[in-house]
Amino acid sequence: MSDYLFANPNFEFGIARALDLGATFDSYNESASSGEADAIAIYNDWLMTGKDLQYAIKAAENEKE
Repeated sequence: MSDYLFANPNFEFGIARALDLGATFDSYNESASSGEADAIAIYNDWLMTGKDLQYAIKAAENEKE
């Protein structure tokens, strides 16, 4: 799953966020521009598409055997 433009929270981050009174955890994956952020997100999406295709090809090959 490609989630470059989204926050990827976990349990520890959630606890730290609850205790963060100064709102210092409000930054996400930052880029110099929105175009750069889009390019990185699209690149990551294509990487994940390639991995999905590799998985499907291997699964089809295993089915033949």
